[in-house]
Amino acid sequence: MRLTHLLAFMLLSHLLAAQTAIISGKVIDSRSGDALELVNVYVNRTSIGMTTLGDGGFKLSVPPGNVELLCSRVGYKTEKVVFSIAPREVRELTIRLVMEQTALQEVVVTAKNDKAWEKQFNQFTKVFLGKDEIAAKCVITNKHVLDFAPSNERGGFVAVASAPLDIINPLLGYKIRYELVNFKYTPASYLIAGNIRFENLESDDPATLKLWSANRQRAYRNSIRSFLKSVIDNRLKEDGYEAFVEKTFEPQLGRTSLFYYFKPYLDSFDRSKHLKDSTNSTYVLRLPTRLELHDTRSNLGIAYRDVTYQVSWAELSQPLHISAAGVVYNPGAIQLIGHLSSFRVAHSLPENYEPDVTANDHQPQVTTSSAEQIYVHTDKDYYYPGEPIWLKGYMHYSRPELADSMSRVVYVELIDSTRKVLARKSFPVEYGTFDGKLMVPSTIRKATVGLRAYTQWMRNFGSTHFFIKPLPVLDTYERVIGESLPQSDTTEYSLRVETAKDSYAYGDSIMLDLKVTDDAGNMMPADMSVSVVNYDIVKYVSDRTPIDQAFKILPRQKSTEIEIERGISVSGKISDSGRKIQSPVSVTAVLGKMDDMATIETRNDGTFTLTGFHFYDSSTISFQALNKKKNSFGKFTIVTPSYPEVDTFLQSAAFPIKRAYTAVRKSYSELEDGGVLLKEVTVTAKREKPYKDMYTSGNISLSGERIRELNPADLMSIFMGRIPRVRLRYFMNELGLLKQFLFIPGLGVPLVVIDGVPFEGEIGMDMIKTINVNQVERIEVMADASSASIYGSRGANGVVIILTRAQYGNGSAGNPDEFSGRDFSTFPVYGFSSFKPFAQSVAEEVDVTTVYWNPYALSNADIAAQVKFKANVRASAYLVTVKGFTRDGNPVSATRLIHITE
Repeated sequence: MRLTHLLAFMLLSHLLAAQTAIISGKVIDSRSGDALELVNVYVNRTSIGMTTLGDGGFKLSVPPGNVELLCSRVGYKTEKVVFSIAPREVRELTIRLVMEQTALQEVVVTAKNDKAWEKQFNQFTKVFLGKDEIAAKCVITNKHVLDFAPSNERGGFVAVASAPLDIINPLLGYKIRYELVNFKYTPASYLIAGNIRFENLESDDPATLKLWSANRQRAYRNSIRSFLKSVIDNRLKEDGYEAFVEKTFEPQLGRTSLFYYFKPYLDSFDRSKHLKDSTNSTYVLRLPTRLELHDTRSNLGIAYRDVTYQVSWAELSQPLHISAAGVVYNPGAIQLIGHLSSFRVAHSLPENYEPDVTANDHQPQVTTSSAEQIYVHTDKDYYYPGEPIWLKGYMHYSRPELADSMSRVVYVELIDSTRKVLARKSFPVEYGTFDGKLMVPSTIRKATVGLRAYTQWMRNFGSTHFFIKPLPVLDTYERVIGESLPQSDTTEYSLRVETAKDSYAYGDSIMLDLKVTDDAGNMMPADMSVSVVNYDIVKYVSDRTPIDQAFKILPRQKSTEIEIERGISVSGKISDSGRKIQSPVSVTAVLGKMDDMATIETRNDGTFTLTGFHFYDSSTISFQALNKKKNSFGKFTIVTPSYPEVDTFLQSAAFPIKRAYTAVRKSYSELEDGGVLLKEVTVTAKREKPYKDMYTSGNISLSGERIRELNPADLMSIFMGRIPRVRLRYFMNELGLLKQFLFIPGLGVPLVVIDGVPFEGEIGMDMIKTINVNQVERIEVMADASSASIYGSRGANGVVIILTRAQYGNGSAGNPDEFSGRDFSTFPVYGFSSFKPFAQSVAEEVDVTTVYWNPYALSNADIAAQVKFKANVRASAYLVTVKGFTRDGNPVSATRLIHITE
C-alpha cells in the first residue's frame, strides 16, 4: 500500500472511531444471576447487534445519540434499555432478563394452512410488507408463528406473533428479525409497531451487490429520513424538495384537484421557525399544522392536476426528535399520508445505513411495478362481423388509498394480427370501473382480433402491463361446439347466481340474484357485470383471460415520463415571437364556452400539460397568457396525442367448430349506436321565462337572478343553507384531504345533471366548482324518489339539476357573461367516446346473440345484487356469465344455464 493511501486510511479510521461510542456488558438471569448465552443484543432499527456467548458478554460500536438497546431470548421477556451516549463514550451495562411465566394448560393445535388463515395472512403481508415487487419478493420464513383474530370493526383483524418474524428481503439484501408488538388493520386504517433488527445478506456476486446498493439508495430516497436530513442540512431545494405548511387560520381547509388554487392557503416551510438545533446532536421539529411535501425529482405525481411531483403529507402528534442523520427517535409521533405512506417494512433500512451522497439521485423516480392494472369483461368470448363488443373494465390499484388520484381515462383498442389498430376509444374511469362499446368491423372475415386496454400512465412500465384479450371473429355460418360449464368458480369468494326457477317461458321476466359470500357465509360487497347470451348460437368456452389470474405483479419493461391523466388531457407549448421561453408562464385554459377552465404554470421551456377535463365527443380549448402589463402574448401550439405501438398480439386457441345451414343474421346496424340517418331538422322555439323561486313537494328551484343576489363566493357555497333539503358536507378521504360533497338527508349523495349531462360522485362535485355563477340560469333539486325516478337508479339519492345560459342560448356578443374567445388561441379537442347503453332487442325474428348486458350489478353486505330482463329472444337456453370483484379486490365469477320454453 502506498504511503499516501495508508495515511488516508489511518485518518479515516481515526475519524470514524472518534464519532462512535462503545456499549459493552453482560446479560444475566434476573432470578439466578447466571450468565445467559444465545441472547440477541441489538440496537433497535439498525444492523448493529450480536448474540451473546457462554459468559453472556457483548460489545457493540454504536453511533452517538439516543440508543434503544434490546435483549431478547426465547423463554424470556424482551428487555429494552433507552439512553443517550456521547461520541467516544464507553458505557458498561448489566442487563437482567425476566423469565416468561407460562402456566401449563391444555394446548389446542390449529392448522395454519386453512383457507381463512391463508386469506388473512395474504392481507397481512400486503399491509405489513407493502404491495410492490420488493414486497412481493420478501419471504416470511416462519409465518407459522402468526395468528389472527377479528377486530371490532367489520372487515378488520389483529395479528399476533408467538416469536419474532424472520423475513428475507432479497432485493435490498437484508435478513430482518421483526418482533411484532402491535398490528391492527381495518379497511380504513392500520397500525404497525415493533422492534426490528437487520442483518446483511452475503454475496460474492458483483451484480447482486450493485443491485442491493441501487435499491437501498432508492429506498432511502423514498423515506421521510431523506427529507429530514435535507431539513437539518438546510438543503431542501438542492436535494429536490419543496415543503409547505398549512396556515393555522384555515381549520376547515378543503382541497381541490388544482394546486394552483390551494397554494394561497399554504406557507413555505421555514427551517428557522420549525426546527430547533440541540447541543447533543438531536434536533426537534415542531409542526403546528400539516406539512405538505413535494418531491420535485419525480414526475409521476397523482395528487394534483397541475403538479407532476409525488406529494406526501405529514402530521405530528408531538414534537419530532431527530438525529443529525435524519433518524427519528420517536417514530410513533409522525403520521404519513400520500406517497411516503406506501413504503412499509419491505422498504425499511437500518438507521445506521449511510446513503451514497455522490449518487445521481436527480432522475425521475419510477417504481418498478405499475400502481394500476386493468381487467376487462366482455359480453362474449367470440363474435361475428358487425357485432358490438359490450365491455366492463375493472381497475386494480396496488395503493388503494390513492385510487381517487390515479388515471381517470382508459383507452380501449381493437387490433388485428398485423398489429394495426382497427378502433380506439377512450372511456372515463369512475369509482374504479369503466364501461363502453366497440364495434367489430363488418368487413372482417374469419380472423382473430385483440382487445387492448391501458392508461397513459401504464405506458411507463411497458406493454406487458396492458390488458390484452384475443377475440376470435367467426364466419356467420360457423358455430362453436362449446365446452361443459364449470361446476363451480375457483375464486376466493363464492358467487351464486340464483333464480326463482330453472326454466322460463318465452316472454317471461327473469330475475337474477347475485350473492357473494365468504367462507363463513357472510355477504360481501361486490361490483359485477352480467352477460346473458343465446345458448343456441353462443356456447361456453374457457376464458382466455381468466379473472382469477388478473392483477399479477409484473417486472418493469421500460421507464418513461408519461404523466397520469385525470381526465381528457391537452399538451402544448407557448413561444414568444420565436424567442425561447426560459421561465414559467401563467396560462389560462377555457374549455368550450366556459364549460370548464383552469390556470396553470408552464415548465421553464414553455411546455405544459393540462389534464382533468370531462366531456364527450368534441369541443374546443382556448389558451391565453398575459404579460406584466396584462396584455395577451405568445403563440400556442398543441401536441398531437401519442399512443403506444402494438408490439404484442395474442392468438386465440382454436375452437372446435361446425358448419351451420343458415347464417347468423345481423341484428345490429352498421351505425355506432344502431341508429338511422335522418335528414337534418332545425327546431326553433321561444325561450321560456326563468322559473321563479319556488318550493313545492319534491321540487325546489332557484333562479340565476336570485343566486347572483345572494353573491356567493362560488357556486358550491350556494348550497350552504341557501337551498332547502340540500346540505354541504365534508369528508376526509384516504389521502387525508378534506373534500366537499352535496347531501340530501334521507337519500344520500345526489346525481348532478349539468345541461342534461349526468355526473356522479366526486366528478359531479368537481364539475359544480368549474361553473361560473354568472352563467347559471337555474338550479333545480329533485329531493324525493318519485320526482327523481325519471333518472332511474342513478337518481335514487335525489338529483341536483344545473342549467346554464349556454344551454338556453341567451348569450350574445355584447353579453360580458359569455366567453368570446377574443385574444385566445383556440384548438379542437376530442373527449370521451359516447355510446348508448344496451337495449334488449324486441325483434324476435332476428338471431340475437347477446340477450342482455348489465355492467352495474352491485351487492353489499346485506343485500344481493339483482338484475331483471325479459326472455324475448327465442332460444332453448340462455347462458349467464357474471364476473366482478369484491370491495377488497378479490375476483368472483360464475356461470349458469337458464332453460327457455315456448
